[in-house]
Amino acid sequence: MKPFVALTLVVLLSIGGAWVARADDKPLAIPDSPRIAFIGNTFVERDQQHGYFETRLITAFPEKDIVFRNLGWSGDTVRGEARAGFGQPIDGFNHLVKQVGDVDPNLVLLNYGLNESYAGPAGLSSFGSDLNKLLDAL
Repeated sequence: MKPFVALTLVVLLSIGGAWVARADDKPLAIPDSPRIAFIGNTFVERDQQHGYFETRLITAFPEKDIVFRNLGWSGDTVRGEARAGFGQPIDGFNHLVKQVGDVDPNLVLLNYGLNESYAGPAGLSSFGSDLNKLLDAL
């Protein structure tokens, strides 16, 4: 079964010490027996040290027994470039797809775009096509 991929542009705001994330007016739907994979760059990887996302989801859905897997990788892009190590970028992409397959999530939360943003407006179309390639693979 292919996991549901939640792709949103999230803006985090600190309001009175509480973090608020808003992407759209639709509430996040959590499946039964949720296995959530966080995929992305350094922002996601460093959450392993803090657990803010997990805490917010657990408190928002206390009736769910949520399992989390953090597949963040520092410096990564939608092409999986950082995951390639000393290999080719396609090796990193394949490594990412295999990791997600091994975890077998039914909900995936993606966080990419920061590293790609350094290409400026000229890089937007390649980011979009690379993102679609990743979404198709997941």
